Amino acid sequence: MKIKIADDKLLHFSFSCILFIILNIFFNPLLSSGIVWGIGILKEVWDEEYGSGFSAGDIWANTIGIILGGLILSLQLLIK
Repeated sequence: MKIKIADDKLLHFSFSCILFIILNIFFNPLLSSGIVWGIGILKEVWDEEYGSGFSAGDIWANTIGIILGGLILSLQLLIK
């Protein structure tokens, strides 16, 4: 049985992961994750008013992207 991930969730996941990694160049990880998560929440609030509606699944995809970004940065530190 294949699990199908909606393209929208993949975009939320990828965007959050990449943005988290980029923001870590300028800010600490806690602030970076807060910024990315906040952007995701604001996007969902916008969707509730003007788009397809609020999606908790999109927030989960953002959160998992942030976590993966943190893991990638942690592995990079271990390799150095």
